[in-house]
Amino acid sequence: MLLETKQLEQAREAALSLPLDFLGLLRMEGPDVADYLQRVTTQDAEGLSPGSSAPACLLTGKGKMQAHFRLLRTGPELFYAETWRDRLGQLREQLDRFIFTEKIQMDPLDAQVGLGLVGPQAPGLASVGDSELGADEVRETDGLLRLRSDELGMPFCRIYGSEEAIAAESERLGSAAVPGAGRALFEALRIEAAQPLLGTDADETTIPLEVGLDVACDPDKGCYTGQEIIARIRTYGHVNRQLMRVRFTSPEPFQPGTLILDDGMQAGRLTSSYLSPEDGRWHALALLPLVVLEDADDLRVGSEDGPEIEIYLPS
Repeated sequence: MLLETKQLEQAREAALSLPLDFLGLLRMEGPDVADYLQRVTTQDAEGLSPGSSAPACLLTGKGKMQAHFRLLRTGPELFYAETWRDRLGQLREQLDRFIFTEKIQMDPLDAQVGLGLVGPQAPGLASVGDSELGADEVRETDGLLRLRSDELGMPFCRIYGSEEAIAAESERLGSAAVPGAGRALFEALRIEAAQPLLGTDADETTIPLEVGLDVACDPDKGCYTGQEIIARIRTYGHVNRQLMRVRFTSPEPFQPGTLILDDGMQAGRLTSSYLSPEDGRWHALALLPLVVLEDADDLRVGSEDGPEIEIYLPS
């Protein structure tokens, strides 16, 4: 489904629904689950109150990213990890690797499907018969898991459940005249909000602070794998590169990983991109050195005579 200007306007002013076939849940339950997640993830799992959520990562000892997900807590001994559906199995293996005597059960919820709502009206539409979902709130009732986070620059609500239950939710939203959209809208909003996709905008060579995931690394919790590197950067220095929003004009798209040149010299790489229907330009993310913010005379994508790139800040 091609992205249309009216879809972006609807998302900014009201609400749109979209299928979440690209997202999924890993259920984690047991008397040791909070303590275990506290030790292995970058987020303060023990400090996360039931009914709330926060982003989290798994890191190597050198502070490089292995996994990125949203951590949800619905009870004292019950957590979920929301991540890309095609990474659920990998995330389970990564988390299971350090379980020895801990009593924890981990299960990817393959049979669960999701429905998304984006826009300022989304929190009310996602909360039938109750007060609207607050930021980072999670509710699990009547076989449905509902959550909200605002990392897309606007409310982004998700409803997970059985196919039958989600079909009923879709019918309810259709009756309320909520228009639908596809993955293209999500990608556009994600790129505009500079939210990284692991495997595209970040990989095993990336430190979370380089791609705007500072909030995923709790500054006050105790030790976790890679914590020393994150703390050292925050205390004594800074990252040397950063995920930035860029735009350019081109008749054809460029693949993720395409080189970006600064005055003919390699500067960084293009990661995600989408063609904006509002200005006809490619809006993209690029991992670039911080120095280009002060001195970037001639940023080009693909080659020395490729399209000129403009770095732009959130409006």
